[in-house]
Amino acid sequence: MHALELDAGVLRYLHTGAGEPPVVLVHGFSCSHEDWRLQVEHLSAGHTVVAPDLRGHGASGPFREPTSVVSCAADVVALLDRLELRGAVLVGHSMGCRVVVEAAARAPARVGGLVLVDGSRTALADPQAARAAALAHVERVGPTAFVDGLFQDMFVGAEDPSDREAILARAHRFPIAIGGPLWVSMAEWDAARVDAALDAIRRPVVIVQSTVMGTERKRVPIAAGVTSPWIDTVLARVPGSRLVAVEGVGHFTMLEAPGAVNAAIDAVAAAAAAGETRADGLGAAR
Repeated sequence: MHALELDAGVLRYLHTGAGEPPVVLVHGFSCSHEDWRLQVEHLSAGHTVVAPDLRGHGASGPFREPTSVVSCAADVVALLDRLELRGAVLVGHSMGCRVVVEAAARAPARVGGLVLVDGSRTALADPQAARAAALAHVERVGPTAFVDGLFQDMFVGAEDPSDREAILARAHRFPIAIGGPLWVSMAEWDAARVDAALDAIRRPVVIVQSTVMGTERKRVPIAAGVTSPWIDTVLARVPGSRLVAVEGVGHFTMLEAPGAVNAAIDAVAAAAAAGETRADGLGAAR
């Protein structure tokens, strides 16, 4: 992996392929760039593909300052700047949706579009209350129960058992000293920042959703007529954004239904290359 030296630590990232527009793949909470292997394989023949391990995750290791949605987004922007990427399609999964939305709001000139894979919004108002509730939950249940409670609803039986076991084992290895503050920052960002960040986006946005989760943090598979605070917020805040629902799979959509995710990335990449500012008419196949 390549390395980007930052003031607070070293960000490691995969950098492969060639072609425009570039695609940047951003993983979720306690995950790593490896979750995008099927997208890297699909995209690298025609695009420059970049997939970082966010600070505190994977090969990047801990940084000398807290890991938060905002700090992760700042690292992604630093990576875009260092690689001089423009018109990049930012693809986020789960927590990574927050990171790429924040990054796009901070560096609009470097972003050509976004694909948001199975994101969520767990707090709607009062950032201080959201922060306090998230912190109290982590402290009350402890590391093991926290991970088990977070991941227990992510799988619906369609995924490869080896992927499920690896994902759970990785989550249990994730240090609570990093994960606790990061989880708190996610709730705080949902309450305080998501609306303004989405309002700043003027590029094609496609939501690829296979499960939904509300403020009660209960995750269920998506179905006809089912929505969520996240879906409603994105569709309301980003003109022309589009929802692609992928039924019958769990939270790791890019591993369980790679065709849907790959098609959405292809569609947004084509729109970004054409200089489009909306996602009207874009779709993705299952």
